[in-house]
Amino acid sequence: RRCARRVIRPALRANSNQGNTNVDVSFILGKDMDVAVQDVRDKIGPIVNQFGRDASAPVIQKSDPDSGAVLTVAIYGDRDFKELSEIVDEQIKQVLETTSGVAEIEFSGERRRQIQILLNADRLYAYGVTVDQVRNAIQRQNVEIPGGTFISGPSQIALRTLGRLSNVPDFNRIILSQRNGSVVTLGDVARIVDTVREPNSIARVDGKNSVALSIRKQTGTNSVAVVQAVLARLETIKETLPKDLNVAIRQNQATFIERSIDDIQHHLIYGSLLASLVVLFFLRNIRTTIIAALAIPVSLIGTFIVMNIFGLTLNNMTLLALSLATGIVIDDAIVVLENIFRYVEEKGVSPRQAASEATAEIGLAVLATTLSLDVILLPVV
Repeated sequence: RRCARRVIRPALRANSNQGNTNVDVSFILGKDMDVAVQDVRDKIGPIVNQFGRDASAPVIQKSDPDSGAVLTVAIYGDRDFKELSEIVDEQIKQVLETTSGVAEIEFSGERRRQIQILLNADRLYAYGVTVDQVRNAIQRQNVEIPGGTFISGPSQIALRTLGRLSNVPDFNRIILSQRNGSVVTLGDVARIVDTVREPNSIARVDGKNSVALSIRKQTGTNSVAVVQAVLARLETIKETLPKDLNVAIRQNQATFIERSIDDIQHHLIYGSLLASLVVLFFLRNIRTTIIAALAIPVSLIGTFIVMNIFGLTLNNMTLLALSLATGIVIDDAIVVLENIFRYVEEKGVSPRQAASEATAEIGLAVLATTLSLDVILLPVV
């Protein structure tokens, strides 16, 4: 932690910057991530006490490519930045966090309230007070401890001692030391400023400063469903917000997903129609064309059953696979139908007999062709 080390070993990478250290741990494929995260916690737990006194508790989380922000909302208006941040936190962020499927909401561009204590080095030296004394005195004034219990009739009531400061002027009255009958307070050696944290991010809407909320969904949940639920809750929240605040949607991943799925669906429908027209053009038989056209939805319905058994959903990848598989279905249907059609036209057998004999004649070859295409696409899986 004392220096910036990049690569420790192939499966472990650390990067240290001012004030923080990030360690990325990679596991082999097939490792249960829940078990892996627990293993990491078990290793870090015993060494937490070796960290510095000011070090915050380590945060352990899974790196999931599905955990990106699905929706970004910006709130802006003609208000003080600190007030705007408090409104967004209390009236929007905390409410949206209770929406089903929402895992985390991150702030951007906010200005959180911060009480700054600006120490005067000369006065500290003159009064003989150290910085540690100041810090310890402030910590003692911001604790809540049990105060015992007392019995009132049939009831036993628990007490607690409230030591939290409620007003900024109260900081000036914190006692740091007592010497020769005189009391040294924090106001004697420092200046208290009620301000905001130093900004480290900025968010703007059309050139206006704003507070942005990046909403992340829970792993495994439906992105579109989560976005729709958040937007519905946001419409309810807008009714309670001050009239001078505006809410803008800056990023909506559901829009991209819906458009992508819509495009794939159109390609699937257009491909099926064009394939049916090709069959009609070459065979010039309406009945045969209808049979070829029906082979597509029948095959897709059968595929949906298998997908449901294996827990697969309709997404960009599976819909793309269905659109590619449609061509294979049409190829097989055309080959089989053409052979059946030939049996009926050339040999004069009944349609039922032609279907049986013609399919048996080329069924193995068609199956081998289809399986060879499956083997070619298998590495993609």
